[in-house]
Amino acid sequence: MRIAVRSIFVAAAGLFGASLFAVELPAIQLTTVFPPGAKAGSEVEVGITGAEIEETAAMRFSHPGITAKMKAANRFVVTIAPDVPPGIYDARITGLSGISNPRAFVVSDQTEIVKAKANNSPADAVELPPGAVFSGSTTAAANDYFKFTAKKDQRLLVECLGP
Repeated sequence: MRIAVRSIFVAAAGLFGASLFAVELPAIQLTTVFPPGAKAGSEVEVGITGAEIEETAAMRFSHPGITAKMKAANRFVVTIAPDVPPGIYDARITGLSGISNPRAFVVSDQTEIVKAKANNSPADAVELPPGAVFSGSTTAAANDYFKFTAKKDQRLLVECLGP
C-alpha cells in the first residue's frame, strides 16, 4: 500500500514538473501571397508577408503541378504546369518553426495582369481586355481607374474578390 501511494505521488510530481518546462515555439503565420495567382503554364514571382517568416525555407502548394523556388528573402518564383486545372489551391510556407497556415493561390486559364504602377487618375488607367484577371492593391481614400473596350450590346461582368 505504501509503495502504491508513493508511485502515484512520483508520477504526479513528474507530470507537474514536466508542465513547468513546456515551451511553446512561435508559429509561422502566412498573411499574404502576392500576386495571389497565375495562369496555368506560366511562371510568376510572388512576395509573402506574415509573422515568424524570417527563416522561411520553402513554399509548398496543395497541387503537385505548382512548385516554388526561393529567389530572395520572402520572394519565390512559382511555376504552374500547363496541365494544372483552374481552381483555388493552398499555398503554405515552411521554416524552422514548422509549416504555416494556408493562403489561397488561384490558377486560371485567363490573361493575368499584375498592378505595376499607380492608376489613381484617368490618364493612368489600366487597360483590361475582356476575360482578364487583375491583381492589385488599393490605397485608402484613393481611386483606381481601369479602361476597357466593349462592343455594342456586349455583356461584361466584373467580379471583385478580397482577402
